[in-house]
Amino acid sequence: MDIINTEILLFFASMLALCLIAQTVMPKAKSNELRVVPAIEQIIESVRICAEKGKPLLYSPAAVGLTGAFSGGFAPSILEVAKLVAKTAAELGVRVITTSTDTAFTVCLRDYVREGYSLGGNPAAYNDNDIHWMPYGSAITFGTLGIVQKEETGAHVMIGGWYWATGIPIMEIGARHKAFQIGGTASPEDTATFALGCDYVTLNEEICAAGAYLSRDKIQIASIIGSDWCKISIIGAIIVGGVLSLAGVTLWA
Repeated sequence: MDIINTEILLFFASMLALCLIAQTVMPKAKSNELRVVPAIEQIIESVRICAEKGKPLLYSPAAVGLTGAFSGGFAPSILEVAKLVAKTAAELGVRVITTSTDTAFTVCLRDYVREGYSLGGNPAAYNDNDIHWMPYGSAITFGTLGIVQKEETGAHVMIGGWYWATGIPIMEIGARHKAFQIGGTASPEDTATFALGCDYVTLNEEICAAGAYLSRDKIQIASIIGSDWCKISIIGAIIVGGVLSLAGVTLWA
């Protein structure tokens, strides 16, 4: 029995090659813009709304970790968005409050928010006490709910790991307080709850692209394009393989 499956190795090598080509070629291209995503566009607008209301903004990724099948893939994007939100908040004098459940991710989130305030020219506005770690489940729900009621937040950005309808009570209180709300999660089943309770909803793949979308960094955009090339290649291979199989053609014995 072979220790290494040649077909699988060839597949991953080709996917890696596509990503590397995108990283090399696309940053030099003139047309590498992403399509308009209204929900992502409104993330920065939520900071402006808080500035107009004179209220803090809640940025709550909840159960996002640096590893994991569901949330690990878009943790870098959520951190990048947090930095850009904090940068805009620093420029407009808005306080950003975060809640999350993963300890390592919370440490990274703290650093990104601090960096955002520094980039916005107002590092003194950053407060370590506004970065909250909470256990998952009812703890993150009611802990965040307590912050919303106490601080009377003006906008909620709840993009991340909200599973099993844990975000519904927060969205309900936010609606009563007339808070502007943007939500999204890695779980397709729970996306429906955000569609009911939020002003804007992001889909799973939009979360992965959010950091590149807002920063307009050419390298990050190239990474998104490279992953799209991989998906197109996989879909094409499945279609070609299906047609060849129906035709009775066997490529590998």
